[in-house]
Amino acid sequence: MPAATPLDIKRKIRSVQNTQQITKAMKMVAAARLRRAEGRMRAVRPYSEIINEFLLQVLPSLTSDESPLIGEREPKAVGVIVITSDKGLCGAFNANILRRTEALMKERPELDYRLFCLGKKGARYFSRRRCDVRSEYTDLYRTTSLPMTASIVEQAATSYVSREIDELQLVYSHFENIAVHPVVTRKLLPVDLEAIIGKLPHLADEARENILFEFEPGMAYLCEVLLEKYISGELYHGLLESFASELGARMTAMDAATENAQEMVETLTLEYNNIRQASITTEIVEIASTAEAMR
Repeated sequence: MPAATPLDIKRKIRSVQNTQQITKAMKMVAAARLRRAEGRMRAVRPYSEIINEFLLQVLPSLTSDESPLIGEREPKAVGVIVITSDKGLCGAFNANILRRTEALMKERPELDYRLFCLGKKGARYFSRRRCDVRSEYTDLYRTTSLPMTASIVEQAATSYVSREIDELQLVYSHFENIAVHPVVTRKLLPVDLEAIIGKLPHLADEARENILFEFEPGMAYLCEVLLEKYISGELYHGLLESFASELGARMTAMDAATENAQEMVETLTLEYNNIRQASITTEIVEIASTAEAMR
């Protein structure tokens, strides 16, 4: 293979510099979008806390006959909502979620799994592996809203009430900071009182005292509304967390790509200078040899 010429190396340097400008711009765009995503996460927290407080008052006095969404039963089929991204270039973000979902399915291989895929990456991955993908939702981060998540939850809850599934799990990436966003699994159905108490430990004693309240309208109607809003809120919060995690992962990946491009430019520049220096040295030697021969 012929050695690279100075012109070839200069072309490589320009190509790498162009790529570096793209990765740097993508990092800046992700950083701007991440600030907005963090603002949306903070804005939804008070709503989620209020719904959880209401449920702590209702659930202790509720029976599975009054609401099918709280009754435990022997699982035979499990629904899994998997939240991935629509695009790549975000490091191991999608791979970690897909790996965790497969591990969840392998924990109880005797069960049937029905997948609700939120994001193109998860839908394509599991479709290629001939998994039972019941629904596919794309372009969610641009249109994410509570009414939109409510329609997804309604489909999953209908499957649960009709006993097509006996459990509903949510797999998503929890945002802690730009560099740390572990994949978590959360059970949405049946609704678990202890899980809600874990979010509001300051109300744990009050919830376990099983204090009876009188509600207007009736308990069954109020429970149906609250549980629907609770599950929709959990999914909505999971989408926002996953979106922020994706942007954090993209920032990290693009920052690493920019640094690698800079290292490559420096290496190529050094190689170019070495070749130029060798070429100049050769020319000087040839001139000196010719002058010596002409004496």
